[in-house]
Amino acid sequence: MLFRSQVETAVNTVFSYNYTNMQKTETAVQRLLTGNALCQYNVLYKVVQQQAPSQKLVLTTSVQAKGVEMLQGDTARVLLLVQQTDTRATTNQTSTSQSMIAVNAVKQGGAWKISGIDTFNGDNSTPGCHS
Repeated sequence: MLFRSQVETAVNTVFSYNYTNMQKTETAVQRLLTGNALCQYNVLYKVVQQQAPSQKLVLTTSVQAKGVEMLQGDTARVLLLVQQTDTRATTNQTSTSQSMIAVNAVKQGGAWKISGIDTFNGDNSTPGCHS
């Protein structure tokens, strides 16, 4: 399904960044996220913007598995197992972790965009963002 590949590409793109070109991620976020997801991401990304350049951080996210929980018309909820690899050039250390996330997606203008992000941390609210 086209929507699954678009959602996977969006997750891989917006949850990856390189301290040498943070603008690339910021531009992609404006294209790939909408609604509450955009607000959620901007709140989380503030810390990254502050720390990534000083730590010379590169983060690569790769969807390892995905499953469609709900698909109804132009809305969907997708569960994803993601692997994230971060490298700090200042220490030349690399670490890898896996986590589960869920995203809500909506079809807008013929493309699927992420409209909500659930990191399963027990609290889906992001201060300043409204569901």
